[in-house]
Amino acid sequence: TRRSSFTMEFNADPGSLAPNSSGIDSNFIIRCYYYEKLFDFGYDTPEIQPILAKEYEWLDDHRMQIELWDDIYTTDGNNITAEDVLWSMEQCANSTQFVQHTRNIDFDQTEVTDPYTIVVYFKNRNQFIFNDLSRIDITSKASFEASEDGMVTTPVGSGPYIVAQYDAGTQIILEKNENYWKTAENHDGLIPKQNVDEIVCRFIAEDAQKTIALESGDVDYLFECPSIAISDYQNS
Repeated sequence: TRRSSFTMEFNADPGSLAPNSSGIDSNFIIRCYYYEKLFDFGYDTPEIQPILAKEYEWLDDHRMQIELWDDIYTTDGNNITAEDVLWSMEQCANSTQFVQHTRNIDFDQTEVTDPYTIVVYFKNRNQFIFNDLSRIDITSKASFEASEDGMVTTPVGSGPYIVAQYDAGTQIILEKNENYWKTAENHDGLIPKQNVDEIVCRFIAEDAQKTIALESGDVDYLFECPSIAISDYQNS
């Protein structure tokens, strides 16, 4: 059976595939394939979509209780628990690129109340909370500690795709996670699309090379289309 593949252009290599590391836009898009968040928060339709969170509720003006699904597993077989969520948030708080997404969290008053429940204490209840939570990569602390390079080149998450190959400066090749924890049997209606077997993220910095790659069929999609070429493509 022929494998299906889709190739996308991105402007630059993120330099690190570790969770909550590089803050460039293209890396955020790529990371969403192999790391997951508690929530997704779309811009086109700004609706809150739980991903790792099963349920959530505000206990008062500061505390949000978040219950996780109990069957979330990373690609190396570690079950993600509330302790991993807290660890991921703390790891994010130590990232110069992502600390802004945790400044509203009071870690001293945030607590894990059972293996799959965390109560997050927010200093201020505002409109940015779900945007912040949708930016924090969640993974297993055990998986991170088992990585020889802190997941800089070998990330391990719970997402629908895995990083099969990383050629620094050239491309990232993602392959479908055949053991993805969300299945039609246990999460009907909540399955993210795995509609191709392979996704190739190719790094092309020069505008001229981007258009050549698209027109020749070397890439299927430009994430950063040169502005000078937009009108040409619209009229073609």
